[in-house]
Amino acid sequence: MDGEIDQLAVVARPVEHLDRTDLRSLGHDERQAAVDRKRAVDAKHHDAGAAIVAGMQGDARADDGIADAALGLLRDLIFYLPIVLGVGIIIRLFMAWSHHGATYDARLVKRLLAGLTALILGPGILVNLILKEHSHRPRPRNTDLFGGDLSFVPAGDFSGACGSNCSFISGEAAGAGWLFCYAVFLVPDRFRLLVSPPLIALALASPAMRLAYGGHYLSDVILAWLGSVVVFTGTLYFFTRKETASIA
Repeated sequence: MDGEIDQLAVVARPVEHLDRTDLRSLGHDERQAAVDRKRAVDAKHHDAGAAIVAGMQGDARADDGIADAALGLLRDLIFYLPIVLGVGIIIRLFMAWSHHGATYDARLVKRLLAGLTALILGPGILVNLILKEHSHRPRPRNTDLFGGDLSFVPAGDFSGACGSNCSFISGEAAGAGWLFCYAVFLVPDRFRLLVSPPLIALALASPAMRLAYGGHYLSDVILAWLGSVVVFTGTLYFFTRKETASIA
């Protein structure tokens, strides 16, 4: 009688609390039923764990997708911003030219012309039409150093296998260098504290993003960024040299 009570107690015990000693105390049918129940519970636990892991992986992929989309939007913003500001310069020029006499600001007109000319000469012609199309330097992700099938070519060597839109130099970094100069020289005084800091931040973020994406080498982005600064300041000096001479 006591043995039967013990067996009933074992059968009634939660499956996850059964061990081998408990199973040996049962009869064949009760033992098989207990084993089947334990397997069913284990399967449920396994399915629940797999569902949790899959959910975590899905959340991670979703987070990665959101981050990639945000970085893509940021890159598009930095890429098109110099073009938008260039159009804005043209509008500002026509507005300035509409004034006459005492209200005509010749100094502003010269600075705006310098900025527009620098955008066309630097990022436009020198970088995108000449160097990127004729430097033949493969991008890092396309070279054998980073899993690609093209040979590495150092900066300044125009013997690479890239056909067009090549790594040397970075068009986006060149645009970012021009954007930096716009923030320093061309933002209207009344908007300078509000507009210039974020523009400078974007101008510094763009080269770092191009490196992170494997689109350019460090030399590509540094030379492009600094090259635009040199072109902008040189153009600005050319347009305002008479003002500088008169002040001196």
